Amino acid sequence: MSGTWWRRNRLALLVLPFVLTLVAVTGASRLVNFWWPTQLRDATVGAVGEPVRHTVRTTDLEGTPLTFDATVVVGATTEATDVTDADGMMHLVPWVDGTRVWRTDLTITAPVEHDPSGCSVEVVDTLGRTTSYSSATVGADGLPFTACSPPRPSDTLFDDTWVREETYTVPVLVRLTEDVEPAELRLSWQRPDYVSVPLEVADEG
Repeated sequence: MSGTWWRRNRLALLVLPFVLTLVAVTGASRLVNFWWPTQLRDATVGAVGEPVRHTVRTTDLEGTPLTFDATVVVGATTEATDVTDADGMMHLVPWVDGTRVWRTDLTITAPVEHDPSGCSVEVVDTLGRTTSYSSATVGADGLPFTACSPPRPSDTLFDDTWVREETYTVPVLVRLTEDVEPAELRLSWQRPDYVSVPLEVADEG
């Protein structure tokens, strides 16, 4: 019976390796189609202190696609021990053994009728490791919710008539291990497009 089964199914067994290969290739293709658009790969490269124009592609609250132009200026990078919020209050940055906190100011210009706050920022250090901006990991009060959130005084939070400035500056703080320095800042509103700026660490003196 065993020999009969092999003879009956010999054609299927011959094509089986090709079928398995096709399935593997198809699965890999689907994986690439899912993974590739989420990567930062279309860079607009700028320089510290120089305006970088970027076309922002985002969506409104209803999911409708929106496009507008924004200009970003990335400032010099310094070590940070405190930060001042939109009300002018200073907050200390908690000290954590084995780490340093770095500050890079972003100056953003965008039409006031659009909301540029929905961005993401990550910093690449001198060892090639990537750290995303998060106020929680820095641990200081008074930090913006996102790296592109415009400064807003607390007495305007319930004021529906408040309008942000067309140009505003946001302090971006990241906590890195003490053995590295920031090397590159990457800013994105919608992947794969992003702004890439090699960072310059300012002398403390």
